[in-house]
Amino acid sequence: MSQLAEKFREVISQSIPPFQWPDELIHLFIGGSGLHGATGNKPTDLDLNGIYIQPADRILGISQMIVNEDGTRKVFDPDVHVWSSSGDHAKNKAGDVDLNLYSLRKWATMAATGNTTALEFLFANDNQAENPYIWNRHIASNKFDFVSRRAGFHFAEFSKSMLKRLKGEGQGKHGQRPELEAEFGYDVKAAMHLIRVLDEGRELMDDGRITLPRPNAEFLKTIRNGAYTLPEIEQMYEQRLAELQAAQAGSPLPAELDRARISKVITDAQIEHWGWRR
Repeated sequence: MSQLAEKFREVISQSIPPFQWPDELIHLFIGGSGLHGATGNKPTDLDLNGIYIQPADRILGISQMIVNEDGTRKVFDPDVHVWSSSGDHAKNKAGDVDLNLYSLRKWATMAATGNTTALEFLFANDNQAENPYIWNRHIASNKFDFVSRRAGFHFAEFSKSMLKRLKGEGQGKHGQRPELEAEFGYDVKAAMHLIRVLDEGRELMDDGRITLPRPNAEFLKTIRNGAYTLPEIEQMYEQRLAELQAAQAGSPLPAELDRARISKVITDAQIEHWGWRR
């Protein structure tokens, strides 16, 4: 097992509640700025992303219940395991870890809608899962079945919400970063991701793929390091949004996904993972 894979194992075991199926992970990789090749000059948090196939009875059977520390009970969701070392409300600090694990079915549903983060999973190449065979055989080899022109709309809409956060209209744990605003006058990390998302969307519309790490990672780092004013960032945004929308209009990608095809892909993956026969 590689050192990075061991780190994944350690974090997964520390999550609360502990992740139940570490041996069922088929895709596991570093996300966030580490995935994009655009980490800054200062220590930062770590994003770990993954996909798993839960046991068949958790898909085919009825919902399970779990008991909280206070004795209350709630329905256990086998499709998502999200945890942060900083808790649910505190903002991440350097060294904190965000763990985002999705069942194959949940992830595929997200990807089929054009979710920008879910689509990146298709193009993250450094798979640290102990057994990546199912992912490579069924998903990676059919990655282009998950891509259509509709995704361009989601990249554009996501960028609009990111611009709102950049201008001080975001909310929640991952809203503003006051330490960056104090140093640079605005959230330079949010600005970097804003430009990155637009560039990724345009590349996806033009070529049907997202290059990871990003080929313009050094440029993205200059944004993160505060080399541009907020008005300059907004100008970049307007130009790139127009380019993305033009690329979507002229894209060679299919207008819509073949959802039946995607269903077959993930069904075949789960059947082989469980050792079943059709």
